[in-house]
Amino acid sequence: MSARRTRGLGRSGRGAAPGLLGLLLLLGPLCLSGLAASGCAGRLDAPAPTTPTTVAPPAVPPSVLETFVRIPLGAIEEQANAAVPRTFEVAPYTMVLEGTPEDPTVTAGYRFERGRLDLTTEGNRLLLRSTLAYWVRARRHVGPIDVPVSCGVDEPLRHIDVAVAVDASIADDFGLVPTIGLRTLSPTDRCEMSFAGLDVTAQVRDAMR
Repeated sequence: MSARRTRGLGRSGRGAAPGLLGLLLLLGPLCLSGLAASGCAGRLDAPAPTTPTTVAPPAVPPSVLETFVRIPLGAIEEQANAAVPRTFEVAPYTMVLEGTPEDPTVTAGYRFERGRLDLTTEGNRLLLRSTLAYWVRARRHVGPIDVPVSCGVDEPLRHIDVAVAVDASIADDFGLVPTIGLRTLSPTDRCEMSFAGLDVTAQVRDAMR
């Protein structure tokens, strides 16, 4: 009985195959030492990371806010009447109509006096209306002789109706930007020069533009 026990122990100690766990324990240190000593594994070259292409966002249009603006017309009308001069005058015979300043043929002068400015609206447009009363004096130089003529002198003044349109827009800083244009310039009576009987209404109107 003792002999069979000895023979079994000897077979187990010399001929048994090592298990899987034993192989891993043996190969692990060998591989690690081999990598450190000789580089048994090849170099791993990883590709550089790619940067995604960025696309600029589309331009954003400016925001628009529609609102109502209330303008006190009465206050603006009073300011306009206070700011605009009531008279416009050129002394007689200092304005050269024909000829040259050194050798004038026709010289003249005038005086305009405006009436009250009335402010009204036309859609989104402001209208300033008034009537101008005026006289004109002229003189024709014929050699040494001066022939004076006039219109509205020692007789009723002549009149012209005038209207100015004001378009207002709002700037980026919310200030009002006015755009002014002549709307109406209409004589209501004729300006005929005395003595010569010359009608200069159209010339007076055109000179005011």
